[in-house]
Amino acid sequence: MYGDSSTSTPYINALVSFLGDAINEKTIICAHNATFDLSFLCESLMRMGYNGRIQFVDTISLSRQLISGLPNYKQDTVASHYNIINSQSHRAVSDAEVCGRILNELIKLKKTEIQQRISAFEASKPNEEEKEICAAIQKIIIDKGGNIDYLGYYKNSSNHVDVIYLYKILRFRITKKGRQRDSR
Repeated sequence: MYGDSSTSTPYINALVSFLGDAINEKTIICAHNATFDLSFLCESLMRMGYNGRIQFVDTISLSRQLISGLPNYKQDTVASHYNIINSQSHRAVSDAEVCGRILNELIKLKKTEIQQRISAFEASKPNEEEKEICAAIQKIIIDKGGNIDYLGYYKNSSNHVDVIYLYKILRFRITKKGRQRDSR
C-alpha cells in the first residue's frame, strides 16, 4: 500500500473489497487487540476517502473484563486458558480462527455472568408480604410530605429487606411466629 497511488490502487481495492460492508458499519469485525489495530486501519481508510468507522469486538478488552488472574492477555495466553490450540500462531487464518473461538468462550462466560446477575436480582426482590410493608412505608413518607424519588427496597443475602433512601434507613425481616429475633 506504500508508494504512488497507481501501484497501491490494486491493494487498496483488494482491502476495501475484503472489508466489504464492514466499512459501512454493517458487519462487526472481531479481532484480538482490535482497538489498537483498527485505529490505524480506520485512519488510513479515511485518508483515502472511505468511511473509516468500523464496528468491532475486541477480544483482548473482553478478556481483561471477564477473566482475572492471567499473567497477560495476549491471544496465545487467552487461548491457552480455554485450551484452544493455535497450530500456526501468528498466521492470519489460524489467528482469526482462534480469535473467533476465544470470542465464543467469552460470550459463554458473559451469558453466565448475566444469568447470575438476573438470579441475584430476582432473589433481591421482596416477596408479596414484604411488598405490603414496603407500600406502607412509602405511604407514610408520602403522607408526611416526603419525596419518594430516591426510595428503594431490596432483600439482602440474609433475607432482610433494606429500605434505602439515599442510604439505608431501615431493615426488616418477616419471621414466623415464635421465632422473632432482633434484625440488627
